[in-house]
Amino acid sequence: MARRITFTFGIAGIALVAAVVLAAGFFLFGPGNEPAAPLTIRYPYDGSLFPPEIAPTTFVWRDIDSGANAWRIRIEFADGGNAVTGRSSTTEWTPPAALWEVIKKRTMNQPATITIRGVKSILPFLARIRSEARVTISTSPDSVGAPIYYRDVPLPFNFAKEKMELIQWRLGDISRSERPPVVLENLPVCGNCHSFNRDATMMAMDVDSGGDKGSFAITPVEKQIFLTRDKLITWNDYRREQGAVSFGLLAQISPDGRYVAATVEDRVIFLGKEGGKIEFSQLFFPVKGIIAFYDTQTLEMRSLPGADNPNLVQSNPSWSPDGKYIVFARAELRDCIRTDKTKNIVLSLNQSSTFLGGDQFLQDATNAPAYTFSLYRIPFNEGRGGTPEPVPGATDNGVSNYFAKYSPDGKWIVFCKARSFMLLQPDSRLWIMPADLSAPPREMKYNTGRMNSWHSWSPNSRWIVFSSKEYSPYTELFLKHVDENGNDSPPVRLAQFSSPDRARNIPEFVNIRQGGIEKIQESFVDYYSYIRKGEKLEEFAKWNEAEESYRTSIQMNPDFAETHRKLAYLLMRRNAFDEAEREFETARRLEPKDLITYQNLGEVYLLQKEYEKARAEFEKCLQMDPKYSPAHSGLGFIHLGKNEPEKAMASFEAAIRLDPDNFDAHYSLGGLYMDRKRYDRAEQAFRNAMRSEKYDYDPEAFARLGTVCLYQEKLDAAEQAFTSSLKLDPENMGARNNLGIVYLKKNDLPRAEQVFRQLYQMNPEHPGICLMLAQVLGRREQGLNEAISLYNKSISMAPRNIQAYLDLAALYLKTGDRVNAARVLDRASQVAPGDRAIRAQVDALRRQ
Repeated sequence: MARRITFTFGIAGIALVAAVVLAAGFFLFGPGNEPAAPLTIRYPYDGSLFPPEIAPTTFVWRDIDSGANAWRIRIEFADGGNAVTGRSSTTEWTPPAALWEVIKKRTMNQPATITIRGVKSILPFLARIRSEARVTISTSPDSVGAPIYYRDVPLPFNFAKEKMELIQWRLGDISRSERPPVVLENLPVCGNCHSFNRDATMMAMDVDSGGDKGSFAITPVEKQIFLTRDKLITWNDYRREQGAVSFGLLAQISPDGRYVAATVEDRVIFLGKEGGKIEFSQLFFPVKGIIAFYDTQTLEMRSLPGADNPNLVQSNPSWSPDGKYIVFARAELRDCIRTDKTKNIVLSLNQSSTFLGGDQFLQDATNAPAYTFSLYRIPFNEGRGGTPEPVPGATDNGVSNYFAKYSPDGKWIVFCKARSFMLLQPDSRLWIMPADLSAPPREMKYNTGRMNSWHSWSPNSRWIVFSSKEYSPYTELFLKHVDENGNDSPPVRLAQFSSPDRARNIPEFVNIRQGGIEKIQESFVDYYSYIRKGEKLEEFAKWNEAEESYRTSIQMNPDFAETHRKLAYLLMRRNAFDEAEREFETARRLEPKDLITYQNLGEVYLLQKEYEKARAEFEKCLQMDPKYSPAHSGLGFIHLGKNEPEKAMASFEAAIRLDPDNFDAHYSLGGLYMDRKRYDRAEQAFRNAMRSEKYDYDPEAFARLGTVCLYQEKLDAAEQAFTSSLKLDPENMGARNNLGIVYLKKNDLPRAEQVFRQLYQMNPEHPGICLMLAQVLGRREQGLNEAISLYNKSISMAPRNIQAYLDLAALYLKTGDRVNAARVLDRASQVAPGDRAIRAQVDALRRQ
């Protein structure tokens, strides 16, 4: 039987236990027991000033190395009253709503100290402090006083561009803990910048309509807003009779709601960056434009004198609160834009590359030569304009200055500075200056560490909302207080506005109560909008979705020929030739004089090798217009298909005479010259193709240019071309192999080895790759054994490759292994017994 042991404590025993506990407590928390590791409070920032109506905020800290498994929060107030405490088992803590109200009330205009301690529990009643940090916070008597209207965008940008209906617009009240309600969604066309007038009775917003990138909505603000066609204007009405085209970039309504100022006759670089990175997944800024305005009373659209110089870039207008001035961003107009005669509003990849200084900047423009904007102020004078005045400290200062925003009380201007470009720049920071320009700008004290932009003032001029990527690649919104002297406080994070999969941008305070706008509904989307959507989906190879969009357009308007033609062309690319032919025939019935439809039908037959049917369509084109260059190219492709190269060359040359910008003709001529080993002419043909406006960075064009340069021993040009090809298509094994050959010819063995090792990792069973890597290693003393192994592997997979035998024999001789060299040469003689040239090489090696 187990013996039971019992302890009986009297008063003396209890006293002893108490003494032990006290001693342990002194050991755990007494003098000399400093925290083992630092703790960092990530939010709130030290010195944060909160609006009085803000919902409970979440405290966030980092505590990695201390070993703490729980955290204690203590808030001590300047009023000397009782402290507030809390506990958390994670590195976050949100005070309950009632407690948060107490905290805000007790910190009104006086700071409280927040101490967070990380503790390591040892026993239920024993814990040891492992880390500690503190910050101070307070509450401002200045309320925000207005909700924030902002855009919620999925990332990366290219995904949002193809799924525009997923973009949402929300109206957020900072006093609410829940995520702000959606007021606009399911817009199947692009919608961008928005603005409200001073008393929020009018709203203006960029919206594409019917394929018009310059379409713009101006509407009264109501609980239920309907964006109907009668509320749309188009910036393309500016000088329409002269063929001018406009985007209407960065438009802003005037404080009284009468005018809207925008950039017209503009062109932009608008690149969505590939690779799945979401932090800064687009590059977007104007490279051409003047400032114009629309008068909602007279319905006139005119340029603003003094901001309409066609030899400068003028964009990003911002009204003073009294409507007397406009501050705008200005830059030099580059020659490549000045001399370009195309009318594309958005620059192609080719044009963007030229502007940025080379194709190497297409994926990462941070190393591109700087392109900077300066700020200028101009009087509006009821549309008469005046002389633009440089803004001191924001003009010609070596960096880019943009997004000037006046405070509603007319006292301050806040703007962005970044190294280069405009809009979403990682290094953009907010600067402030007096609105009367009486003092130079100064950097705001509390910028976040990563992007500060898209800012807007509260109606009472005491708060700024802005976007930042401080905590997440998904842009978040922050608030900061600005006092009467222009001093700002550390930013307050609007965490309740955030979500884990969307970026918040273009925030704007709206001078209404929350709920003043309940729903914004579009009522202008038509069949042409679905055509535009289909085109965007095709850009991202979303074939099924694009087809569905085109078919929706046809259901809305079955008599529009272009939709049938676009659907047919998509079907043709997917090899659905019969259905494509029917759609092209429908398009031709609706528009019997459309040459492109005849051309496309010819291409359908050409792809099916029905050459006579194709010829008939191309000849119909030429009967209608003998100077129609694409039809001559089509005849050239027929001759290629029938193996009639001379006739093909004649057709392509005829096409180029009629249209020197015909990419297909130049490219095809390059191939024909390559076949004839006319490498100089082939090189010129490929270069002409890539100068064509219709060319948009085809990796194979670079690869072919590199090949003809390699044949001509133009090794530097070949290296540049193959490198460009691989940037656009890293999986192009042919270009990678040829780049390795270039390095081998330049005797750059380290880089040659790197290239062929990459190829070998991609395909270790390819005899040619084994051979090339062996050739590189055979030139390096430390690689001889591996080279011999690779030669043998190549021969085992391709036993009739004489070059592998000869190289391997030479390598054996180099190492002094004459026995194996003789054996390999015997095998080489057996592979090609009657080839005198091979026999001569074998004999030469035997004599060594």
